[in-house]
Amino acid sequence: MSALPFQRNSWLGATVDVLLASAVLGVLWYPALSVGNELLGSPLAASTVTLLAGTLAIGSTYPFVAGPWSLGRLGEFLFAFVVAVFAFGIVGAAVVVVAGLELSGSNPLPSAVLLGAAYLAAFVADIWGPQLFE
Repeated sequence: MSALPFQRNSWLGATVDVLLASAVLGVLWYPALSVGNELLGSPLAASTVTLLAGTLAIGSTYPFVAGPWSLGRLGEFLFAFVVAVFAFGIVGAAVVVVAGLELSGSNPLPSAVLLGAAYLAAFVADIWGPQLFE
């Protein structure tokens, strides 16, 4: 079902679906691209990373708008990802404090590990978890 109470084949409903999917995919693409750029020594400017994330977000909406994947499933993946980032962040911060570790703020490796774990947890939740909005 579309996000608005219009026919599924209407241009307005499809436009809203593309915009919603683009926004969610932008939120999912940007952290990976930004931290990946930092891990590689920042070969791309910040504006280029943002442009690349936006381009990938718009370009990857097809499976959710016209393909077999639903916007509800994409929303569930985003929710699982955000929850995992917060949960792993709190656990990671507690481990750092309890262990007495000192981490440099300029080191992107802890962020990469956190994001990698969050993407993996969201993927596992998407595959084996309940599909609430399918």
